[in-house]
Amino acid sequence: MAIKIPTDKTLQSYLKKRYSGKSGDAYRIQDEILTDLFEKYKNNKSFGICVSKSTILNAFYSTYILNTYGVAEKIYAKADELDKTLKKGDYKAVEIIRHAGKHDIYSFATKYCFFSNPKKYSIYDKYVALLLTDYILEYKLYENPAVKDLYKNRRISKSAIQSDLRNYEIFMKYINAFMGLCGTNDRMLIDNFLWIKGKELYPNKQ
Repeated sequence: MAIKIPTDKTLQSYLKKRYSGKSGDAYRIQDEILTDLFEKYKNNKSFGICVSKSTILNAFYSTYILNTYGVAEKIYAKADELDKTLKKGDYKAVEIIRHAGKHDIYSFATKYCFFSNPKKYSIYDKYVALLLTDYILEYKLYENPAVKDLYKNRRISKSAIQSDLRNYEIFMKYINAFMGLCGTNDRMLIDNFLWIKGKELYPNKQ
């Protein structure tokens, strides 16, 4: 069955769904705390602030980082470069943070960047990637001029697309293409829709 392009009304309904019920109250408070924290402390030149940001983000968004102190150390060590890239919305910021952990902490990195500059970054999540892949294939977003050249000599498949989404620059090109399909510039609405709808369609995905 074809998946429908979400209307603005649909996107708004999914945002409302995010903040409904007891779990919704928790999400609202957590989002407010993170937004205030990252807005108040925009730069990463204080080690204590890096620890606070990393620890709270990890706890609220369940990114399963066992050593947030170690991650904060590496973020702090790259503060000068990181702050410049975050301010510009440069995707290199994601690469700096994703390699701050013992393993690839890609999802955490995109969340850290999103709260640092929500107008420039979108959040990568497994549910987001699963549903976005469905839309890419259903509406042939791989033919978008921004990504079309990637597939000149490659077979287009679900696994290939999902692998490409692990490249943040490509991920953002697809997110932007999907935003164009939906007729919105609101990244929060798009991120939230893809996450919740993705969880609904893929409830057994671990």
